Amino acid sequence: MGRIFNWVNIPKEKRIEFLFFLVFAFSLPLISIYFPKVNSVLFVVLFSVIFFFTWVMAGIAIFRSLLVSSAILSIVIFLAQSYCNLPTNLHSADDALKSIFGFGMIYSVSVFMIALYKEMMGDEKKEKKSHLTIFKEINEGKISWIILCLYVLSMAIFISQIYQVMRVLINNMCIYKGIHPLP
Repeated sequence: MGRIFNWVNIPKEKRIEFLFFLVFAFSLPLISIYFPKVNSVLFVVLFSVIFFFTWVMAGIAIFRSLLVSSAILSIVIFLAQSYCNLPTNLHSADDALKSIFGFGMIYSVSVFMIALYKEMMGDEKKEKKSHLTIFKEINEGKISWIILCLYVLSMAIFISQIYQVMRVLINNMCIYKGIHPLP
């Protein structure tokens, strides 16, 4: 058995994993004859576990970044909603509030994007690992395109959900009632 491992050039620490892989690979056709749904069930379970892992990692990155920009966002929304709660005859600074609200949103989104970039790529000042570094370590120095695509898809899902909530808040503010709502 040792000659086979040396011939295939498998290091000693990877031999048990290789044997499990061989047993699994050669038994899968036999199992699929007697249990035809096993292949698809194994694929779905494996894909679900990988997607769940990337979804959790993306959620951590999004919410850590949102935590950084939430103070700015909270102040801007508080100002706008406080202004909207005033009686209508006191609404004399709609344009000023639109300007402050617009700048606050742009600044908040830029702080969010910078924090998200630091979560993904890492920060030299902090000693914590970036998510892409974690993915590289799991895959022995390479980034798997499947995991990276699932990670980006998970981030896009979280960002679209945050956008859906923010869109409702913005469209229902008094300063934007007469204007065409966000899509």
